[in-house]
Amino acid sequence: MHFYKSIILSLSIITCFISNALAVVQYTLHKSANPNDDERDAYARITQVMDEALYYYNTYTTLNKFINVYYSSGVPTAEASSNGDLRFGKDRNYMFVGTAMHEIAHTMGMGTTNEYRSMFVNGVFQGQKAQALLREIDGPNAVLKGDSQHFWPYGLNYRSEVKSKQDLINNARIVDAMYQDIFNKSSASAPQPAPQTNAPQESSQQGRIKSLANGRCMGITNTNTLELMDCGNPATLVKVYTIPTGNNPVYRIELGSRVVDIPNESTAAGVKASTWQYNNGAHQKYIFEGSPSSLLLKNSKSGLYLQAVGNDIIQNPLSNNNRASFTWQMV
Repeated sequence: MHFYKSIILSLSIITCFISNALAVVQYTLHKSANPNDDERDAYARITQVMDEALYYYNTYTTLNKFINVYYSSGVPTAEASSNGDLRFGKDRNYMFVGTAMHEIAHTMGMGTTNEYRSMFVNGVFQGQKAQALLREIDGPNAVLKGDSQHFWPYGLNYRSEVKSKQDLINNARIVDAMYQDIFNKSSASAPQPAPQTNAPQESSQQGRIKSLANGRCMGITNTNTLELMDCGNPATLVKVYTIPTGNNPVYRIELGSRVVDIPNESTAAGVKASTWQYNNGAHQKYIFEGSPSSLLLKNSKSGLYLQAVGNDIIQNPLSNNNRASFTWQMV
């Protein structure tokens, strides 16, 4: 089909904006096939605190996220990244609802993205929505502060910060407001009209992106994993958005409500591409080189190319020795 050409020629088409009315934060706890006593105990504790944490996020925010949760005895406390992975370590003191909510905030980009870090000047968060909310909670002199990894107050950086359920509620509300400030997302409960402008608008076309090497298409699994699968699978239907940037547009590749994403904004070779909510980061945008029948997908941030490796999609330097694995078709 000819939608690659259509994308380039359709910059004047205005995209429809849709906002979800409800938060949907979900998780899967990945378990061993034959868990030992330590693992069974950890799974029970993690399930309890994650269920409680998701109650607050799904009740007091408009956020959407799918989180992959793991028990990893080698992790000292707990950790999470913006690609949606969250790990609890062996120390049971951190299998606590406050820790779970703190780590969920990391999966939302708090302390794990350049967009978050760019919102701080001299340690003060610059977002108006979050600052206004904090003043509503703590009074007119309250100021939301932070560093490259954490924010305060209500960041739940220490167990001692949780003195009541209200502290958990405040954490969820602050994270929601910060997310809106950082990623320019309007609250689902208060959709904003599209700006009136004569500037080129985003346009989109639907289709599939097929690997020339193995004939399989990019798709998204029910756990939001990006992988190559049979092109007849409905999960392989993509929407490619043109992002006007002057004479050389870039593109984002959407599968459902998520986009093709490089975890942790990595610029390293060998990193497996994943999916995440769109946050306007360069690591979620691609330069299309070639024609619809022979296309290279270059990551706008790393400068590396998407390569089909088995059923995985990896960013790597372009190699002529195995060029077919770097070549894609728009179908």
